[in-house]
Amino acid sequence: MNLQIENARAVTLDEERPRAESVLVVNGRIVAVGDASEVGALAPPGTATLDARQRVVVPGFIETHAHPLPAAVSRMTTVNCGTPPNRTIEDVLDRLAAAVAETEGTAPVRGTVYDDSLIADNRHLTRDDLDRVSTETPIVVTHVSGHLAYANSAGLEAAGIEEGTADPEGGHLARDESGRLTGVLYETALRMTAGVMVRPDREQQIEAAGLAGRELAKVGVTSVHDVTPSANLSNSLDVYTEAIRRGAFAPRMRMCLPYTGLSGRHGQFEAVPYLESAGWRTGFGNDRLAVGMMKVTQDGSLQGYSGALTEPYHDRPDETGMVLIPQDVLDVVVTQALRAGLQVGIHANGDRAIDSVLDAYERALGEHPVEDHRLRIEHCQVVREDQLDRIARLGVHVSFFNLHVYYWGTRHRDRFLGPERGARISPLRSAQDRGITFVGHSDWWVTPVDPLFNVHVAVNRETREGDVLGPEQRIDAEAALRMMTIDGARLAFEEDEKGTITPGKLGDLVLLSDDPLAVDGGAIDDIEVETTIVGGEVVYDRERDGGSRRDERLSRDPRRDEAYV
Repeated sequence: MNLQIENARAVTLDEERPRAESVLVVNGRIVAVGDASEVGALAPPGTATLDARQRVVVPGFIETHAHPLPAAVSRMTTVNCGTPPNRTIEDVLDRLAAAVAETEGTAPVRGTVYDDSLIADNRHLTRDDLDRVSTETPIVVTHVSGHLAYANSAGLEAAGIEEGTADPEGGHLARDESGRLTGVLYETALRMTAGVMVRPDREQQIEAAGLAGRELAKVGVTSVHDVTPSANLSNSLDVYTEAIRRGAFAPRMRMCLPYTGLSGRHGQFEAVPYLESAGWRTGFGNDRLAVGMMKVTQDGSLQGYSGALTEPYHDRPDETGMVLIPQDVLDVVVTQALRAGLQVGIHANGDRAIDSVLDAYERALGEHPVEDHRLRIEHCQVVREDQLDRIARLGVHVSFFNLHVYYWGTRHRDRFLGPERGARISPLRSAQDRGITFVGHSDWWVTPVDPLFNVHVAVNRETREGDVLGPEQRIDAEAALRMMTIDGARLAFEEDEKGTITPGKLGDLVLLSDDPLAVDGGAIDDIEVETTIVGGEVVYDRERDGGSRRDERLSRDPRRDEAYV
């Protein structure tokens, strides 16, 4: 696809030519960046032109940690139990009851994005709550974090969970003081409910991939890492491949390998050799669909009190969370992966889990040295200063769940972590000062995908209640823009292919209504994504397609709900 963008204000993030007024893409790659006359002279006959009308062109955004297909499937098939639109548990139960009535009780009902820290009742759902909706139709509701769920009595029965069922390894079945199951399931216990749902068929999944692709394009995402731990990897690859073939999914995809999904079938020590024998290697594929890192999960979520901390939770002095994989197993897994040519990214929210991850990385690199390993820590929220020193020394890269500052920052400070730890979650400035390569991500579906908002949050560190959380951890707008572009490319060994507007790189670009480096920091969130371009092809145009990058996010912002307190 040949395209010349004219009359632009391009922010290239390329030090050799940081600004330009024209960009030429030929056969999907950037061939010229500069003044209109010099770029236009190189355009082949028939090249399409796009008048930017003095709007700003930046490199395409890279979302390094998301769950696009499950997010879209969830939107199509589950009940919205979030806040808003729900204010109370009664509101949630009413929505679930309507879904049961719609199916006449003939199919299980799934709910999603319930948040006990936002709902007015300020507590988890229980089986008794859900039994008020139905004792015959299985109902399972997933927490917004994705690390716990709630089931009614019929849901527990359908999942094969009885009063005498033991906790699975790395999970927990909550019980009341009498020992009765409450219906709350933590971490790996969620997998026990996997069969309690109506699975979408292949065509429905391809439709969902198309929906995900449109949502990503609308917010300027041109590359995405799907980190979903699916045991059925071949199915996900098939769905994305077909969606790409049909032109329904435009962003470039890094499909992560699911260690956690495979471990149940192949055993903790056998999962990596299984991947290796199947021929999987990080980077295998093409510029549209390629194999990414191997994803491992070592703790849970802070909101679910399952993130593994060295010091107890602020409001639960007897709780320190859960480390999910024994250290000796994790050490072997990381070493195996390095030998197999797999990049590793490990989910670790709490500092106790981060210690475990760094121990595994250091031991694995001692046994199998890799000069450019780009081992990753995913989320890395409650990371200590001494751990950042160690991260820098080991050359580990970090994908911070930076949007937690906005969505749960006040609650982390006041409820989960206390003032000191809560104020410095996702410490971007501390990481920057040490020269650590880091990015921010959305973990979509957990929070709405919106790279520009990630830039806004990194610059301002304002919570949705309007508090400023740890102002000393702010970074400037250019560093924040880099973390969503060129640094995201570095996390995937792709800095020679994307992340800056440079001749030779892929023609992945975004037109913005204004310059995030020139506006006041608080105004970054007012900037709109006007056009998204992948390989020189316009895949989203706001004037043509309508919508706003803020549509989904604002629909989930309690400040828009007059009843929110």
